[in-house]
Amino acid sequence: MRSTLLKYEAIRAVVVREIRRAPALLAAAGFILLCPGQTHAATNVTVSGRQILVDGQPFIARGVCYQPTPIGHNPSAAPPWGDYYTLSYRSIYERDLPNMRQMGANLIRVYSWDTTASHLDFLNKAYNTNRQPLYVLLNRWINPQSDWSNPSVVAALTNEFRNLALNAASHPTVLGVIIGNELNRGNESNSNFWNAVNRIAAAVKRVATNKLVTVAVTDIPAVIGQWNAHMTNIDCWSVQVYRGTSFGSFFNTYSNGSSKPLLITEYGLDAFNQTTGAIYPNNAQAVADAVQTLWRQMRTNRLVASGGCLFSYADEWWKAAGTVNVHDPGGFPRTGYPDGFSNEEWYGIFGIADNGTNPDILQPRALFSKLEYLWGTPTNLTLRASLNAGRLQTVFRRRADRDDLRYELEASDTLTTNWIVIARSDRGGNTQNLGAASVVEQTAGDERIVTVVNSPGTSRRFNRLRVTRY
Repeated sequence: MRSTLLKYEAIRAVVVREIRRAPALLAAAGFILLCPGQTHAATNVTVSGRQILVDGQPFIARGVCYQPTPIGHNPSAAPPWGDYYTLSYRSIYERDLPNMRQMGANLIRVYSWDTTASHLDFLNKAYNTNRQPLYVLLNRWINPQSDWSNPSVVAALTNEFRNLALNAASHPTVLGVIIGNELNRGNESNSNFWNAVNRIAAAVKRVATNKLVTVAVTDIPAVIGQWNAHMTNIDCWSVQVYRGTSFGSFFNTYSNGSSKPLLITEYGLDAFNQTTGAIYPNNAQAVADAVQTLWRQMRTNRLVASGGCLFSYADEWWKAAGTVNVHDPGGFPRTGYPDGFSNEEWYGIFGIADNGTNPDILQPRALFSKLEYLWGTPTNLTLRASLNAGRLQTVFRRRADRDDLRYELEASDTLTTNWIVIARSDRGGNTQNLGAASVVEQTAGDERIVTVVNSPGTSRRFNRLRVTRY
């Protein structure tokens, strides 16, 4: 998105300061930051054809773009330069992570990351000991107008992103690294640019061998097709797509140009109606309905797209003309939008209100409830239990479009204790028998119906069932 590009002059001093640090010192810092108390197993992110795999299972991103800028801050003009993922801002992300889980998100896309700071607390809380983890896509801004023909400039950027990977990529909640944001602006036919990005990707991949490496570009599927074969070191394409209430022909055009996996790393609509000068009626219900359509189109094209990241978690008062303490209208014309206009400060799933020195008060829009329905625990997930020859039998229903979520079916032979897992679903949509039950799965329309019967040879006779999500 146009306004997500941070002003180069405002952050140049910080970039220069970090580049001048010794690479060995940065590498050591990254190691020290991640090692204390880290006992998590590694997460292995790979690609197979058009699929992104997490520990061998297909991954569908239910992502949120997350740069929770407090009222009064401008991440392009002053520290922390959009990095709200350190202990200094713990109260903000501790406010937000439960909301993301409630709405069913599984991925956070960030925009800023200080390569010398510790983000361990944020990463640990996002990972949540692998119980409904929120994976993280790391990112740092690069000026698209960099001198891509200058070897020293490219070397500095390569070193910067290598240090980013050293800082955090070994953490199990990190899905991967995005190189810049909408870097292609003005560079579509610049071979020096594409060569540089491919070189940076190679350096990141050498450090983060089991993570996703990608680059975020604007809606340019034809250009992607032109350079796809050249970009040997990126695992997938990340594309920002703002076509209004429909993706239109995007997926077809993309699939004709690339066989790599696809992430939509920005999509959505703003909540402010430029025509009426006010938020859309019913708490911006029109935006919630439009996002539902976009998500379903994405799922319909799941053989091409591995999900996406909705822009954005909360409103950003710093973007449009005006002051950072006022929620201003403003932006630019946008084809396909209901009012023909993109208001940059109004894209949030949550509106925000000033709360003094405490984290801003979140004001959920209709979109929040819509995402709970689309992404959260399915409302039509049901258990029907009956006794069959003295043994428990159940029918476990789940939506077919939620195959990317995993469930465990637990049973007990008492009223409150002795729970054991008798079946679970993987991210591929298959329910696995764990030896205590027979499991038969059938597809019926939009549902998967799983029949579980306690195996006759099992001495324990279960009389209680529950479903947990992980």
